[in-house]
Amino acid sequence: MRILALLGISIIWLSCGSFTGDDSRNSIPEPEFFVPFNHASFPLAAFTDDGQFPGLSARPNDTFGRMELQDERGLSLFVMEDSTTCENKKEEIESGIFQIEYVIDNERILAYKSSLPDGSESYHHLFASLLLNGTYYTLESDPLVSYNQSELRQLIDLVNSIRYHNPQSDNRISNGNL
Repeated sequence: MRILALLGISIIWLSCGSFTGDDSRNSIPEPEFFVPFNHASFPLAAFTDDGQFPGLSARPNDTFGRMELQDERGLSLFVMEDSTTCENKKEEIESGIFQIEYVIDNERILAYKSSLPDGSESYHHLFASLLLNGTYYTLESDPLVSYNQSELRQLIDLVNSIRYHNPQSDNRISNGNL
């Protein structure tokens, strides 16, 4: 009986891996391609798969106090340190003359289509509010550009790729286009 118990424990131990605390088999690998924002006010980086956002660059726009992310296809996000919530943004966009249809509406991301009252033109836009390492950031698509639904999905993927990045503790070399 004791031999069966030891055998059972051994099988469980081998199937679960060692008990060293190494859970690398269960963790999601972090993409190796990243574009750091390289600006003191924006300790962030976009961690993406290579080729997902070709030519992605991050440029500071000190005039407007923001970082501007853009890839070679024209996808563009403005990033600012700001505590505006998605709920606040909804109130702002619903107070205008446009008809609003939400594609995504949650605490973190607003993806929406705004149309003229007569329905003649419509535009897709994105707004996100992120809390990263204790600081609030807003990310917004360029309001002068209208995106189609596929581009809107790509912008959402870009928002989801942005994380806190401390270059002093990260010895990887950026593959980004800066």
